[in-house]
Amino acid sequence: MLATYIHNAPQRDLLLASISLLYSRLKFFLKHVDDKGDHLLVDDEYNITGIIDWQFARIVPAAEAFGPSYVAPDLESLYSSSSGISADVRLLTGSLRSRGYHDLATFAGGNEVMRRFHHGLADGLS
Repeated sequence: MLATYIHNAPQRDLLLASISLLYSRLKFFLKHVDDKGDHLLVDDEYNITGIIDWQFARIVPAAEAFGPSYVAPDLESLYSSSSGISADVRLLTGSLRSRGYHDLATFAGGNEVMRRFHHGLADGLS
């Protein structure tokens, strides 16, 4: 569809090649909206064997799959006008980094604006 707006063939071809390359490098992950971790069933080799409550499972990019969750935030601060990453989230990201999972640590730490946006909370955003 975007290509129809670009009339210059070399530019269109370059754009389409760039988009194709970008999508070939992206990885997507299965995630359930409810982050408790008990909706995706896996075997001993981490193959998905079942999904509970399938209508709330979706395919998302890594930044969302491993991004801010309800596992470690300070929910009182999250739902108030206070802002900042909780001590537990800092502990989690530090642990991931110390084990060499720098990308996951960056995703898990997220940033406060994205964390609030992701959870539909406007308080504390400026």
